[in-house]
Amino acid sequence: MKSRDMKKLWQITIRQFRNIQKILIIIIAKVQYNMNDLLAYTLDRMRKFSEALENYDLAIQVDPKCSDYYYHKAFTLHKMNRFEEALKIYMLAIQINPENTDYYNHKATTLYKLNRFEEALQSYDSAIQKNPQNSMYYFNKANTLVKLSRFEEALKFYDLAISKNPENSDYYNGKALTLGKMNRYIEALQNQDLAIQNDQQNLVYDINKASALYEMKKFKEALEYFDSAIRKNPEISEHYYRKAFTLVELRRFEEALKLYELAISKNPENSDYYDGKATTLNKMKHFEEAIQNYNTAIQINPENSQYYINKAIPLESLNFTDEALENYDLAIQKNPEISEFYYRKGLTLNKMKRFEEALECYDSAIQKNPEDSRYYNSKGNTLDQMTRFEEALECYDSAIQKNPEDSSYQINKTYTLDKLDEIEKILKIPKNLDDQKMYNYNFQEIKSMINLTNQLKLLYQQTY
Repeated sequence: MKSRDMKKLWQITIRQFRNIQKILIIIIAKVQYNMNDLLAYTLDRMRKFSEALENYDLAIQVDPKCSDYYYHKAFTLHKMNRFEEALKIYMLAIQINPENTDYYNHKATTLYKLNRFEEALQSYDSAIQKNPQNSMYYFNKANTLVKLSRFEEALKFYDLAISKNPENSDYYNGKALTLGKMNRYIEALQNQDLAIQNDQQNLVYDINKASALYEMKKFKEALEYFDSAIRKNPEISEHYYRKAFTLVELRRFEEALKLYELAISKNPENSDYYDGKATTLNKMKHFEEAIQNYNTAIQINPENSQYYINKAIPLESLNFTDEALENYDLAIQKNPEISEFYYRKGLTLNKMKRFEEALECYDSAIQKNPEDSRYYNSKGNTLDQMTRFEEALECYDSAIQKNPEDSSYQINKTYTLDKLDEIEKILKIPKNLDDQKMYNYNFQEIKSMINLTNQLKLLYQQTY
C-alpha cells in the first residue's frame, strides 16, 4: 500500500474514532442525567425530598431543556409544601413544553393550595383545552369551583368527569358532597350509593353517606353506615367519635360514652373526643365528670375557644357562676369575633342580676351579628327587668322584625306593654290562640278591661 493511501486510511479511521467518541460522550451524559433523574425519583418515593431536589438539579444542569426534570422537581417541592417555589418551576416546565397538559394540571393544584382559585381555574381550563378527554381535569376544576361556592357550575363539571370516566367512584363522591352543601340530600345519597357501588371497600364513602343521613336527621340509618366504616377499618378513631355523636342525638348516652372511650383509647391526643364525652356527661347531669373532661380537652388544645364555652355550662349548673364567667372571658379572649360568646356571657350576667354588664355583652353580640333575633330579645328582657320599658319595646320590635315566626317575642312585648299601662297597644299584636293557651293570657279579658277603663275615663270627665 502506498504511503499516500495509508495516510488517507488513517485519517478516515481517526474521524470514525472521533465520531464514536462524540456518541459515547452523549450516551454517557444521557445515562448520567437519566441516572440522576431516576435516583431523584427514588429518593422522592422514599420521602427523602431534599436529596431528591439535589439530584433533580444535577439532571437539569446536564440537560436544562428537559421539561420533565423541572416538572418532577416542582412536584417534589409541592410535597414539601413549598408551593411558591413549585409554582415557578412548573412555569419553567410549561415554557419548555407548553403541550404537556399534566404540567397545567399540577400547576393548578399548586395554585389551589395557595388559595389562588381563580388562577387555578385558568390552568385547569388550559389542561382541558389541550386534552379534553382527561376526566381528572374536569374533576379537579369542579373541586375548585366548590371552594368558590359556585356549586351549580361544579355539578356540571362533576357530570362531565363522570361522562368521561363513569367507573371513577371519586367523581360521584365529589358530586354527592357538593349536593349536600346545597341541602339536596336525596340526590347526594343517590350519588353516594353510586360511589359505594363502584368501590365497596372505600370506607370514606360510608362515612360521607352517614354524614348526609345525619344532616337529614335519619340517625338510625346513619349508624348503619358508621358501623360499616368501622367494620372495614376498626382502627380509625374518628369513626367511633362520629358514631358516638349520632347516638347522643338519639339520647343513647351510655352507648355514646363507650364509643367516646374507644375513640380516646385509639387516639388519646385528640381533644375533640374529650369534649364530646364531656358534652354527653353534661346531658346526663354528671356535671363534675363533664368538667374534668373539658379540662382534659383544654389541656390538650388550650386554643380552642369552644371548649371554654362548653365548660361554662356545667359550671353554671353547679352554681359556679364566677368560674363560668371566667371561662366565657377566656373564650372571648381566644376568639373575640364570635357573637355567641358575648351572648352567652350576657345571659349569665343577667341571671346574676348584673344587668348593666349583661347589656354591654348583648350590645357586643349585636354589633358582631346584627341578624340574630335572640340577642335583641334577651336585651329586651334585661331592660324590662331594669324597668326601662320603652327601650325594651324597641328591642322586642327588632327581634320581631328579624324573626317574626317566633311568637315568644310578641308575648314578651305584650307583658312589657302591660307594665307600661299602655294596654291599648296590645290590640295591635296579632292574635295567636296557641300563645294565649301557653301563657294563660286571655285577650278577651284585656278587651273588657280596655272598655271598662274607657268608661271610667268618660265618667271621670263628666263628673269633674
